[in-house]
Amino acid sequence: MDNWHIFETQFNSKNNRSLETVYTIGNGYLGTRGTFEEGYPTDQSATLINGFFDDVPIVFTELANTPNWLDLQIIANGERLNLKTSTIGEYFRDLNLRNGELTRRIQWQVASGGRLALEFQRFASLADEHVVALRCQVKSIDFHGTVDFQGGLPAHVDNDGFVHL
Repeated sequence: MDNWHIFETQFNSKNNRSLETVYTIGNGYLGTRGTFEEGYPTDQSATLINGFFDDVPIVFTELANTPNWLDLQIIANGERLNLKTSTIGEYFRDLNLRNGELTRRIQWQVASGGRLALEFQRFASLADEHVVALRCQVKSIDFHGTVDFQGGLPAHVDNDGFVHL
């Protein structure tokens, strides 16, 4: 960490769940945990909105998780990007505390041959508290083939197993 950046240069699956909290973006109205856009088997994706509660009669009133707006699957020549099973070369994740932008760059060695450079950027707007943004750039290093994108907004959400919506 320098004065305005929290970053990592290697992916460590053992620390991933706690680092999702460290890499959270927010603007005072809403916050999104620093999970990966393509997901990870043990992740805990969450976007929480100020004032959006559910009165849970069995437990307590709590902020209710909302649908995961980050859901983005990237598929190269039929192989789905997955940090647990894919071959990843370079890896870099950075939270810029000055402007609130979370950036992640990886180099993916696709099983069918060739490498792709991917860069993900996201932020929660301070100008309009209802706006969050995600950008994904994919560049071929020496990959020849097709790259498909599947985005979604999964309606099934929960807080540690308890379904609110």
